[in-house]
Amino acid sequence: MHLVIGSAGYAGRSAIAALGAHFPVRGVELGEDLGVAMAGVDTVHLATDLHPPLRRLRREAEPDPALVEILRAARQAGVRRLVHLSTAQVLGPAPRTVLLESNPPRPDHLYEKLHARDEHWLLLQRGIEVVILRPAQGFGLGEPISERLLSALAHGRPLLVAGARRRTFLAGSDLGRAFVAAALRGRPGHSYLLGGFTSTWAELFKVAAVALKVPVRFAEVPYDLLYLRTALREWRTPPGRVCWPNRYVVDVLGRGHLLEDGISRRELSWSPTIGSFEEGLGELIEGIKSRRLRGRPERAEGESLTGREPT
Repeated sequence: MHLVIGSAGYAGRSAIAALGAHFPVRGVELGEDLGVAMAGVDTVHLATDLHPPLRRLRREAEPDPALVEILRAARQAGVRRLVHLSTAQVLGPAPRTVLLESNPPRPDHLYEKLHARDEHWLLLQRGIEVVILRPAQGFGLGEPISERLLSALAHGRPLLVAGARRRTFLAGSDLGRAFVAAALRGRPGHSYLLGGFTSTWAELFKVAAVALKVPVRFAEVPYDLLYLRTALREWRTPPGRVCWPNRYVVDVLGRGHLLEDGISRRELSWSPTIGSFEEGLGELIEGIKSRRLRGRPERAEGESLTGREPT
């Protein structure tokens, strides 16, 4: 039996779909009774992001309490393996080079540092096999950055950056298949880099604009000025609240991040099947169209809308 924690989210839905083709699988959310959910489970897949990238995060030296509780419950239930979803962003920025599996973590933003901290802590634990996945930037329904951007595009709001820098993207379905590979062939104590295809945010905007039948507009702001204004907004946002965009998002949109994951592909016997946005955007586009028919979504408390000047 396999258990997916965070099964209702972007990565969790993909994991459930892929794992279900190979194993008995069930899902659970944080806050539910993990002890009951883990009864009889061989492998736990932690597919939720414990550090939501759109929120102002807290700097803490200790591992996330939810992660500590998950590991405690897994040990008590006799779980053999934990597959932990991290991010390729723990390797840090790489505006002019390609990041390799051999690169040590060099996190820059707090989002990256918290993931690197949790990785380090997990790999020191004993009594359970730990396999870590470091996927490239995702896109699709439920992925916070791409969904927020394309929702703004669909409602005619100008986007802050042209997104011309090249980076590696990974479709949700390919991430789901990586959970299967990690369960079957991942080596305990190892981290695996997961690349997909190379493209740009600009290409994502273009493909989505065609599908949604809307123009793409940019409120071009110089990067340094945008970063400064974003830092000010982030400073004024209470911890735990959404801050859009924050400095991490600005760098994800404005800086390149290319991955070379050949070793991981060979060891996991895994490779991506989605090689373009045209192949992988269908579910998100349909979701946005459906929401447009129901009316404009409300702004969540504490958020700033994409394309509007930071205040």
